[in-house]
Amino acid sequence: MALSAGQKGVARGMAAGAAASIVLWVGAITLLPAPAIADTVAARLAFALPWQLVPLLTMLFGIAWLARYRFFHANAIDGDNPPADAALMAGRAFLENTVEQVLLTFITQMVLAVVLPLGWLQVLPALAIWFGICRVLFRLGYRGGAAARAFGFAGTFYPTVIGIAVAIWFALFG
Repeated sequence: MALSAGQKGVARGMAAGAAASIVLWVGAITLLPAPAIADTVAARLAFALPWQLVPLLTMLFGIAWLARYRFFHANAIDGDNPPADAALMAGRAFLENTVEQVLLTFITQMVLAVVLPLGWLQVLPALAIWFGICRVLFRLGYRGGAAARAFGFAGTFYPTVIGIAVAIWFALFG
């Protein structure tokens, strides 16, 4: 089965996002300084939680964009299911995907805050900042189609997938 040009573009974007996710993880752990905090669950969570404002801001942006759009478009003001134009559909899709991604990343990063070695916690701010950057890239990519947003999607999804695998490893094997 031959892939279409669009599918090939998505595959390239996803592969680049996966590679960048691995580089992010390895780079953050090996190049960034570990936080100087006590090795307690409370201190770990106190370190990790403020960084979750970055993913939350991406969700807030999605909600605000959609609310602004609805306000300025009479056919969408009531919030029910109006005939959706491309901009409204993109805003809804961005918000829906961002909510899904924020939920995954938040839970994963809170588990990581507890189970990672203390010398690896510096990955959490890197993951949060990267999440914000990639959500912006994902949103900007809507104008160019699936291939244009694939990297942004992968850049938020794959670091979380890696985080889940790492969390399972440390939860099981310390």
